Amino acid sequence: MDPLVMQDKYLFNISSNSTNITHQTLPTLEALSDPYQSILSVIYIITAVTAFIANIIALIMLLGRSRKSQQLKKYLSNLAIADLFVALFSIPFTYVDLMYGQWIFPLCLCPFVHFIQIIACTVSIYTLIAIGIGR
Repeated sequence: MDPLVMQDKYLFNISSNSTNITHQTLPTLEALSDPYQSILSVIYIITAVTAFIANIIALIMLLGRSRKSQQLKKYLSNLAIADLFVALFSIPFTYVDLMYGQWIFPLCLCPFVHFIQIIACTVSIYTLIAIGIGR
């Protein structure tokens, strides 16, 4: 069997029986072509910015006004904070991971980001369950 040698963006097929070295370009790791990446990038950016701004406004409204139901206020504030973490840690990192097909950030961020994503989704789900049970 011929050994395959990778160097930069080329894959070399080196045969011990012959002196021929054939090379082929490696496929890119990008999931979509450039025009689709641009469209998807705009959609992801709009989603992340809208989620961030809307949850900041929700927190300001919830913390600034006094309501009769303090318990519901706590649940909604908790939900807004969890959604902020989703907007900060889930949307951008998931997009980049989807586009490149691999983790391109420092390795120390990988377990932290995944932990925050799981915690934020879990907190959102259990907060909505608690609000539903309370109603």
